Amino acid sequence: KPNMPEFWFVMQIAMLCGFVTSYPVNWWLVSNGIKERM
Repeated sequence: KPNMPEFWFVMQIAMLCGFVTSYPVNWWLVSNGIKERM
């Protein structure tokens, strides 16, 4: 339920995991010219 503190705590952990997994991949794609910078 979105009104529970546990929901937001787990949401923060999920967002951190998404950032940790996507940042190196995006860095590699930009450095190799596959993806343009934003």
